[in-house]
Amino acid sequence: YKRSNHKLNAEAPMRETIAHWGMNRMLELVSPWEKPLTFVDPFCGSGTLLLETAQFFQPNKRPFAFESSVKVKEKNQTVKEQAFPFVKYQAMDISSEALDVCKKNLKSTSIFSKTLFKETDSSVVNKDLSAENGAGWVYSNLPYGKRVNNQLPENLTEILYQNHNPKIMGLYYPEKLTHSKA
Repeated sequence: YKRSNHKLNAEAPMRETIAHWGMNRMLELVSPWEKPLTFVDPFCGSGTLLLETAQFFQPNKRPFAFESSVKVKEKNQTVKEQAFPFVKYQAMDISSEALDVCKKNLKSTSIFSKTLFKETDSSVVNKDLSAENGAGWVYSNLPYGKRVNNQLPENLTEILYQNHNPKIMGLYYPEKLTHSKA
């Protein structure tokens, strides 16, 4: 399940396989190739979702044990690499420490130079963010539990829509945010 150069973690790290699954689901619904888009992770933490995006179509160069006993492919065969067509990326977190970890994890990727790292509270309406963003993808693992003392607003989804105006939004969130109060 460990596929990337993801060496450092912030709080609540996510497995790359789960991030990859979510990206597949989003691709089934909305194609990022229709027009140039922005990719936003408003609660980036260590950057797992951004890393998975950077490496999504890249071939896995890690050797596997079975390859020594099975002829897998000819040496002159190459796997064509493809990249997502996002024109820019935004990594946001309220924690400067988490942003530092995210920067270190993304440093060696192709998207590092196209990524804006921003220390901000993404759980509040921010008019400056909506001015910066066009239609794009919002993909995030929402903070929950002790880290935020269960203080996320009930209308967080609406706040994220206001701040980023996404074409599609994929969120991992605790069950308490799935039900409205009666």
